[in-house]
Amino acid sequence: MARKQSGGMSSGGASWIWYVLLISMGLAVSPGACMVFAAGMAPTMVATIGLSGPSAGQRLLTMACFNLAGVIPFVFNVFNGDDSAGTVLVDVFSWGVMLGAAGCGAMVNYVGPIIAAQVLTNMSMSDRENIDKIRKKLIAEWGDAITK
Repeated sequence: MARKQSGGMSSGGASWIWYVLLISMGLAVSPGACMVFAAGMAPTMVATIGLSGPSAGQRLLTMACFNLAGVIPFVFNVFNGDDSAGTVLVDVFSWGVMLGAAGCGAMVNYVGPIIAAQVLTNMSMSDRENIDKIRKKLIAEWGDAITK
């Protein structure tokens, strides 16, 4: 049986190599910042395992970007020495920001297709109204003979 190839990012295999590579490089540079990064990006790692379907890669990328936007400020604070990793990891506000950003990414993944479908439906209804106006105008000008 032929294996179906999916477009975009894969949810297994090579993506785990990137996580391990980034985390090991981060541990060499700043272990505290790496710990905050790894803990904060947990929703994206879970989404890597759980997302499937034809647009899984795009949905994963959307969630990863939102999640990264919530994690990066805390990683920079730990990297610059403004905060310690322990302070960030026990702070409810930092977890709220990191997980809230990932939640916003998940919400965009859920609401985006609904909004797109509604916009496309409205556009097609508008196009149909325009076509009906043109049709009536042509029938008025040329008569009913053109409808046969």
